[in-house]
Amino acid sequence: TPRTPTDHKVLAAWDEVVALLDKDPMQAAHLLDWVAKYRLIKGYLDRGVNPDDPKLRLIDLQYAEIDPAKSLHHALVRKGQMRQLFSAAEIERVSSCPPEDTRAYFRGRVTQKFGEDIIAASWQSLTVQVGEGTAAPWATVPMDIATGLTQAECGEMIDAADTVEDLLQGLTDSGIHPEYRN
Repeated sequence: TPRTPTDHKVLAAWDEVVALLDKDPMQAAHLLDWVAKYRLIKGYLDRGVNPDDPKLRLIDLQYAEIDPAKSLHHALVRKGQMRQLFSAAEIERVSSCPPEDTRAYFRGRVTQKFGEDIIAASWQSLTVQVGEGTAAPWATVPMDIATGLTQAECGEMIDAADTVEDLLQGLTDSGIHPEYRN
C-alpha cells in the first residue's frame, strides 16, 4: 500500500530515534517518553533526592497525566523539551474521529455509540455489558488483528445496530465470535 504523509512523518522520527539511541540514548529525551522520564528521575537523584523518595514514584503517573495542566509530558512540551509529531488540532481531531482503516475505527465508533455499555477497552479487545442490571452477562469482542474491524468491514453494521445485542449478532454473522460470560 502507498505510504501516507503520516507514515513518512513517523518513519522519519523512527530513523532519528534509532540514530540518537545509537549515539547516546539521553539525546533522544525530546522524542521518547522513557528517556524523558529517566532524565527527570536522574535530575532528582543528581540533586540528592533519596531513591526511595515517593516523589520519584509519582513521576511516571504525573508524566502520563491526561490533564495538560498537571502532566509532566505537557510541561516538557511547553518548555520546548519534548517534540510532538502531531499538532494539538490533529490530536483533537483524531480523538473524536478514529482512523477508518484500523481496529481503532471499531473501538472508537462502538464507544461513541454504545459508551454506556462498555465495560473495558484495550488494544486487543472490547468488553460490553449484555442486558440490564449489575449482574448482567458480558461479552468480549476480540480485536487481535490490527488491520481488521475497519470502517469498510463493520461501519454499516455499527450504524445499523440499535443495541449492543444487535451489534454482537452482526459480528457473529460476519464471522467474528464474541466470547460471552456471566
